[in-house]
Amino acid sequence: MEWLTVLIQKHVLRFLFPSFFVMTLTLIIVVNHHLTFHSFLSPVEYTFGSQTRSAVVSPRLQVAAPSNTTLDDHAHSNITTPSNTTAFPTSTDPSNSTNPSNTTRPNESGHIPNIVHYVYLLPDTARTFSFQFKHLLSIYASYMYLNPTTIYLHTNANAHAIDEARSSNANKWNRLLLDIPTLRINRVESPTHAANGKALANIEHKSDFVRTAVVSEMGGLYLDFDAHPLRDVKVLRESGFSAIFGRQHKGEVNNGVFLAKPGALLLDVWKREMNRVYDGRWSTHGNGVLTKICPRLMRNPGEVLILEQDALQPGSWEPRDTANLFAVHSETRSNLEGKKNGDVLEDFVDTDVQGLRKRGERWERDYSSTFVLHAFDPSRNGKAIEGFKHVTPRYVLERRSNFARAVYPVAKRLYELQLLSWNDTHLGD
Repeated sequence: MEWLTVLIQKHVLRFLFPSFFVMTLTLIIVVNHHLTFHSFLSPVEYTFGSQTRSAVVSPRLQVAAPSNTTLDDHAHSNITTPSNTTAFPTSTDPSNSTNPSNTTRPNESGHIPNIVHYVYLLPDTARTFSFQFKHLLSIYASYMYLNPTTIYLHTNANAHAIDEARSSNANKWNRLLLDIPTLRINRVESPTHAANGKALANIEHKSDFVRTAVVSEMGGLYLDFDAHPLRDVKVLRESGFSAIFGRQHKGEVNNGVFLAKPGALLLDVWKREMNRVYDGRWSTHGNGVLTKICPRLMRNPGEVLILEQDALQPGSWEPRDTANLFAVHSETRSNLEGKKNGDVLEDFVDTDVQGLRKRGERWERDYSSTFVLHAFDPSRNGKAIEGFKHVTPRYVLERRSNFARAVYPVAKRLYELQLLSWNDTHLGD
């Protein structure tokens, strides 16, 4: 645990008040609010598509005061479980059972629950999913590293679209992603307006409102689909803080990766303020609000922890950073050279616990201080990247970019389970 203590202290000391500078991880962990959590989910049986499945029904997700159509207009959201057969090995830990009733227990420990949330909203609810290999890498990394009780996929897709995504006609990555044992699909309605009457301009903004609502209700870790866990976040979840965020490029607080307890004060304030200030611009209601309110709530012991950029948001969306992350270094030997599909691949486990080893390549970045790699999509800036077009199994397994080396253990595990081949496309078709 010593390295984890050092890692937490590294990210905490820059942003906490001077009086906190001598705080150790042990002291942080004991700073807790005495809150009572009540069960908010109840198991039911219902017919979904052509099958009867176990599910849970949650009460209202408070997103905005009534103004045209918001998520709060819909009293229930249906959570479906995966099929009984799965290509993935399942946990033998009874506390991590995929039985829906295990997701309904109150948070008796006072820690941030070990729940992961993704939001995937569609412009047309009848459209099926179009997951790519990079999306599977993110969700399977959550499953592999975090061992969560539940991974929630919050979506407005209708029942037919969800069944279609699970069918044999769907692309490979759709089927595998929806087959992850702890994954639950939580059907939500996509909000259309903020409480101030402004129409929500795009899918990304609607996702901002949904993510705030579901994490406020259930607690846990929220991840954008381009965010990739690199190690367990248990030390953060059990640190005693009610909400944990990270800074991004240029110092703003980012809302693409965050953790919180159910009912965290910060999320209550954020929900209220995002509805008040929403103006259609990209980040006024998200990063803009968080950057203002997070530092002010830090005066309350144990309320908010803001991590340095390297912890959750290394790099950025700027062309130079996306090139450093995704560019293929053709001068570096491919990890697949001299091998054929099915051959055993190396582990490349870093055993240098003292942190003194020089990196293997001059271009290689050290992610030892990173919990989650938020890999901003390079298409955002429209700049071509040398040797890179898409995230494919071959691209990752060759290990010739920083992104490939960071997520290699996840792809290697899928390869060992014989769930992918080198020749699979990024679309899985």
